[in-house]
Amino acid sequence: MAAKLIVDGIEREAAGKAHVLRLDIHTALGSAMGEKYGVEFVPTFIVFDGSGQETWRSIVLPAPGEILAALRRGSP
Repeated sequence: MAAKLIVDGIEREAAGKAHVLRLDIHTALGSAMGEKYGVEFVPTFIVFDGSGQETWRSIVLPAPGEILAALRRGSP
């Protein structure tokens, strides 16, 4: 539940500046994406820049400020 609240807040903060995608690894799409990006732990948070390059990853529940800072660093 804590992860959902944090991601909800990030979605609000990033609205219009970044896309937030939540994937459930128990679905076909989530499983395929997890495999593609090497997700081994849940939750995993990944930030990509505008060209699709991974710029930040966390396998623990980060503070909202950490993700928002990573989003700013990944912005053009």
